[in-house]
Amino acid sequence: LQMLIVTIQEQLRKANFEDFSNMMDSCRHEDVLGTGFLPIQELYNTCRRFNVPAKNDLLQALMEKVERNERNEANYEQFLKLLNWRDSPVSSQKFVPAAAPDPKSSQRIGPKDLPRLVSYKNLLQSLLEVN
Repeated sequence: LQMLIVTIQEQLRKANFEDFSNMMDSCRHEDVLGTGFLPIQELYNTCRRFNVPAKNDLLQALMEKVERNERNEANYEQFLKLLNWRDSPVSSQKFVPAAAPDPKSSQRIGPKDLPRLVSYKNLLQSLLEVN
């Protein structure tokens, strides 16, 4: 789920899309019962009306992941919060600093030695991790 959100937020950020408050107002207007939920198709139509610059299949996949009610309607506030790269940014980087060598060590480590210190198996697993 995190990679999906990161991908969508990156697309919206690159297109400088920031119409989230107007989208929320539109969803609240469509939610005549005030339940906080809308049919998936209505949520999708709202995205199209506001020309959300994200790929359709990614938006639909995200809509499938948000909370649903007993009528299988999606929680639009949660959906819009996940889209909102400005107020709720999600980062794909999991930076874990490498342990610095002991400065008192007599063994010198040069640039050619550093690749041996990298755990490539863990690096690849974290890069290819799918949530």
